Amino acid sequence: MSDAGKFVADIVRALKAGNVQGAERLVLEAGGPFFAFTLGYETLDEIFSSAPEGIAQESEIFLVAMCLSLVKHGRARRAKALLYDEERSFAPSYIFVLTELMVHIHLGERVSKKQLRAWEQLEGRLPLGEHLFSGLYYNSMLVVYGRLNMISEARMIGAQALETYEKAKQPYLQFFIHLHLADLAIIEGKLRQAKQHLKAAERFFKIANICISSEKELIEALWLTIDFEAGEFAHIPERAAKIRQALVDGDSWSEIFIEVSRIGALSIYFLEGRKKAIAFLQECQVDFHRRHGDFSLAIEAIQAHIEHIDGLQDQANYFLYDLDKAAMYSPTGIVISETMSLKLNPEKVLDKFSIDERNVRSNVMSELARAAVAQSEKQRSKMRQHVENAMRIAAHENLASIFLEYREVVSKVSSQLATGKFARGHKRLAYFAKQVHRIIRKSYIAPKEFQKYNMSAQQLRILNALQDGGSNKKIAVNLGLTEAAVKYHLTNLFKIFNARSRGELIEIIDKISNNEKSYTFKS
Repeated sequence: MSDAGKFVADIVRALKAGNVQGAERLVLEAGGPFFAFTLGYETLDEIFSSAPEGIAQESEIFLVAMCLSLVKHGRARRAKALLYDEERSFAPSYIFVLTELMVHIHLGERVSKKQLRAWEQLEGRLPLGEHLFSGLYYNSMLVVYGRLNMISEARMIGAQALETYEKAKQPYLQFFIHLHLADLAIIEGKLRQAKQHLKAAERFFKIANICISSEKELIEALWLTIDFEAGEFAHIPERAAKIRQALVDGDSWSEIFIEVSRIGALSIYFLEGRKKAIAFLQECQVDFHRRHGDFSLAIEAIQAHIEHIDGLQDQANYFLYDLDKAAMYSPTGIVISETMSLKLNPEKVLDKFSIDERNVRSNVMSELARAAVAQSEKQRSKMRQHVENAMRIAAHENLASIFLEYREVVSKVSSQLATGKFARGHKRLAYFAKQVHRIIRKSYIAPKEFQKYNMSAQQLRILNALQDGGSNKKIAVNLGLTEAAVKYHLTNLFKIFNARSRGELIEIIDKISNNEKSYTFKS
C-alpha cells in the first residue's frame, strides 16, 4: 500500500471508531488540513465517505478539508454555508480565515475595505516555514488585488506565490499562478508576456500530471482570449460556449468566466450580429448565476458595450446606471467600465485617466478616445494622428481587437493608414495597420433578413441607431456623422424600404426583424 493509501486507511479507521481527535492528529502529521495538495484530492472523497455526520462543525481541520473538496467540485456556495454554520463547536484560527478567503475568491464576490484589511493582516498570523500555507495565501491575495485593479500589487504577490510554491514543491499550484498572471497581462494588453505565462502554466501542468476539474479549459480560455485580442476570432464562438459550460460544472473563478463571456459575445457580434451576441450574454448570465448564486454586473456592462458599438446609446445607458458597480470586482469588468467611461465622457475622463507606461491597453484606449474627441471637433488631421499613435503602441503586442471597439473613428482613416506610408519602413507596423483595416471592414455585418436590400455599412449603422428612437442630431452624435449625412442616408432608406415617414420605416424594420425565422447571419 502506498503512503497516501496507508494515510487514508488510518484516518478512515479512526473516524469509523469515532476517534475524531486521533484522525485530526494523523492529518496534522501529514501536513495539516491542506493535505489534499500533497496527497491528492481523491483522498478527500474517500475520507468523507466514512466521516460521521456533522464532523465539519466539530473539527476545523475537517471543515477546511471539506471546503476544499466542495470548491474543486464546483460547489463553493455549499462550502460558504459550511463556513458560516453557527453550530460549530471550535474557535476559528488563521486556518479558518485563510479558507474563508479561498472560498470567497471562488464565489467571485465583492471585496469590502474591511475584508481587505483583515486579509492583509492575515499574513502575519501564518506560521513560519509553512510554504504551502503562505503560497495559498499569496495565491488568494493575487486574485483579490486583481479584482480591485491593484495590478502592481497583484504582480508582486504573484511572484511571491510562485517562490513559495516552488519551495513547497507544488507544480500544480504554480500552474494556477501562471494562469492568473497571464490573465493580468492580457488585461494590460501585454500579449507577449501573457503567452510566456501560459507556456509556463502548460509546463507545470504537465509536470504535476494532475487534472481534477476544468484545468484544460482554463488554459484554452486564455489562449482564445489572446487570439481575440489579435483580431482572430472566427473560431471563438463555438469554443467559448463549450468552455463556459465546463467552467460552470467544474472549478472556476469568475475572472475567467467573465473573460470568456466578453470574447464570446464580441466575437459573435462582429461575426454574426447583435441579436446573437446578446442571446449569448443572456446564457452567460444564467450560467453565472447558477455557478456563483448572483448576477454579474460585468456581463451587463459587456452588453452595454455592444449596444454602444451598435449605435444604440439609450439601450447602452440602461445597463450603465453605475459604471463603478459594473466593474464588479473583475479585471475584465474594470476594463469594460474604463472603456465605456472613455467613450461616454471622453473630455471629462481623459483629464483624470491615468497613463501607465506598463499598461499597453490603457495607452491605446486613451489615444483612441482622443481621436474620438478630435472627430467630434471636426479636426480630421488630429484624429488621424491619434489613431496612428494608437497603432504604434499596439503593433508591438499585435493588440488589434481594441480598434474594433472604436471602429466608428478608426474606419474614417484606416484605409488611408493601411497603405503603410505612415509606418516609414516599419514592416510590423505597416502589416498591423493593414490587419486593423481588414478586420474593421469585415466587422459591419448585415443580419440575414436585411442582406437582400444591399445596404451600405453606413446605412446599416443608421438603421440600428434609428431603432433606438433618436433624433437625427442624436444619431449624428452617436455615430460621429453630420446631421446632413444622417438625413441623406435616411432618405435612401425610405426609398429602399418604400416608407413614407420615419415612423413607418421603424415599423417596417420591426416587422422584418420579428419575422426572422433563424438567427443565422453572414460571416
